[in-house]
Amino acid sequence: MNQRDISRLNQIRAILTKLNEVPPLFLPNSSDNLYELYCYFHKLNDFMNSGKEAIFKRGYNSSTVTFRPHFNHGIPRAADYFCLENRIGSNNKFDLILNGIFPGSSGISHSPDIALTKINSVKVMSFFECKNYPGNIGPEIYREMIGYCKELGIKNNSTAREYTEAYPVLTSSLLTSAKCGDSLAVRFMKTKYNFDIIEGFGIT
Repeated sequence: MNQRDISRLNQIRAILTKLNEVPPLFLPNSSDNLYELYCYFHKLNDFMNSGKEAIFKRGYNSSTVTFRPHFNHGIPRAADYFCLENRIGSNNKFDLILNGIFPGSSGISHSPDIALTKINSVKVMSFFECKNYPGNIGPEIYREMIGYCKELGIKNNSTAREYTEAYPVLTSSLLTSAKCGDSLAVRFMKTKYNFDIIEGFGIT
């Protein structure tokens, strides 16, 4: 484990200290999986800072005593995840799922790194892609983001836009340790397809 991985792990553990009744963390065996887990807990923390309570949920196919989400693509809620709900009242409950497989509009299944759904639903409200890259982001990553927006109905989903206005942290995002640049084409693409790009994420 390199120094950057250790830093990310320490930040994950700092977020875990805010949560009650969460079992010990199962550590993935690759830097890319750890980066996805790092992004997952940072998004979880964003939602908590926006007024949501994070509730640990044991996956129905989980047999470990640790917190172990999908590190490879799998059926949503078969592995461990967190549910997000209002601290007051019970409306607007969401599930935040790592590496779940979800149906697309074309009938093909897709696996965004992190997906936010309504509780117990396979309808993706928002998604977050995690790219632990040493260099610059290439055009294939933008095509992937556009494909997810189209296939998962993010761009044209009025319900998703409504929730995004209420909770800005819902905006679908590319979270990357790399650099993307801010060309006119990239800005146009982000606006047209309603996603954000956060560069240099997790490099400190």
